[in-house]
Amino acid sequence: MKTRQKIYSYLYKLISLKDYSEKELREKVKNKFRPEMEILEEVIEEFKEKGFIDDLRLARNIISYKTDMLYGPAKIYEILYIKGLTDFKEMVYEYFDNHIEQIEESLKEKISKRYYVLSGKKDLKVYEKLLRYLIARGYDYGFSKKIVSEVMRNESDFS
Repeated sequence: MKTRQKIYSYLYKLISLKDYSEKELREKVKNKFRPEMEILEEVIEEFKEKGFIDDLRLARNIISYKTDMLYGPAKIYEILYIKGLTDFKEMVYEYFDNHIEQIEESLKEKISKRYYVLSGKKDLKVYEKLLRYLIARGYDYGFSKKIVSEVMRNESDFS
């Protein structure tokens, strides 16, 4: 079988399993076949024209899915960056701004549950742990501080 046909078969197999960015597919093909750049470019362009490779669609799916999993914009952008989707930073923050109310409510619910689990410890330690949790998920310090403070204030009112 020719190199071109092998690349086609390999790409079809890969994209039938999950979505990949153009960068990821290029790297996989380069590592497996070491083809001439001209052949690789032609095949990638054909796949893009057919709609099999669509970085915009992939970025939207990742942003939506990771936001639902309560990842913050910085963490989502990091994931996109690793996949080679570096042109979508504005889209991440725009999506986050458009869905801020739902995200805040979901975060408050999640932090409330974590607060309940950690409530046997000193308040400062709990505050720090909750704050670190949100920052590690990709939220900025100011936003994280606001959410944790509101949850702790509300939870202490019920105690």
